[in-house]
Amino acid sequence: MIRHSKYIILALILSTLQATCGPKPKPLFSEGMENCKKTGKGVVTNECWEKYLISESKNNPEILDRCEANLSLAEFYAALKRNQEAESIYQALIADTNSPKCVGRAQTAYKGFNEVRIGLKAPGFLARDTQGNSVSLSLLRGRTVVLLFWSSGCGACKYAYQDLKALQKARPGEISIVGISGDSSRSDFDRTIAEYGFNWQNILDGNDFLGPISKLYSIDRYPAIFVINEKGIISSHSYQGLFPKKT
Repeated sequence: MIRHSKYIILALILSTLQATCGPKPKPLFSEGMENCKKTGKGVVTNECWEKYLISESKNNPEILDRCEANLSLAEFYAALKRNQEAESIYQALIADTNSPKCVGRAQTAYKGFNEVRIGLKAPGFLARDTQGNSVSLSLLRGRTVVLLFWSSGCGACKYAYQDLKALQKARPGEISIVGISGDSSRSDFDRTIAEYGFNWQNILDGNDFLGPISKLYSIDRYPAIFVINEKGIISSHSYQGLFPKKT
């Protein structure tokens, strides 16, 4: 069983303003993550990260950066099952007409919050991996499944790859990882798999966030991680690369 703990292994905030090549880490948020790592002696704590996101959501002079911080804060709360706080943030963003881009992103994120949240049954899908094998949640029922939504243009995804490889090593045979790529280019898809040495099943969903599985899970940034328990229920998720430490 994968559970939340007091500490977060990795906290990365991604920018989704670069739709053609996928999100990349924002220096501002990366700086906040590094500061929290120093405070937590190499580990980003929930308390530090929450304080940082609240500060950025209120004080950052750039409207889209404030939007990003608010969305990340809402997703952080949702990952910790603090749903009322997440709900309040989404509603405020949707009602704010100062930034149509932010409203659109908040609406997409809010849809995912309501339809693909912790405690609900994970949406089913059927696809083919790189070897032509069928991949579906029903075929993996009875195992803990980690869905990783990624893209070759996502600079921060490499940290999620490292976390998942570490998780595999710590829990051999306990989990099944399925990578779902938004790449439109098969060559980019294959190159990234080879470069990082993925040893899990990967699906080329394509069309960035508009691939059928990505739309099913309301993906609007990479990396996005969903943990699905043996009964097919979402037990953890994050759009920030946050991953609960084993306790």
